[in-house]
Amino acid sequence: MAWLAEGERAEGRAFVGDFAGTGWVPAEAASFVRGAVSTAMGHDVIAYRDRARADSLAAARGGRVVDWSMLLREGVSNDGAH
Repeated sequence: MAWLAEGERAEGRAFVGDFAGTGWVPAEAASFVRGAVSTAMGHDVIAYRDRARADSLAAARGGRVVDWSMLLREGVSNDGAH
């Protein structure tokens, strides 16, 4: 992800896997939950196609919902790498 935030000339589209298992979602259409689950790569960010599912998980587990542009601005780290 870092190269997307830093590369003003980056071209193409980013896709993410829907955590609910419905397949690939264009990143700009997804809702991302930060901090509600531990992920294998240690970034602790998951994506949902459906904003309501993202909101529900964030509320239940203390996470926060962000969109693609916010995720790019905030960046990700693997400080919680397992």
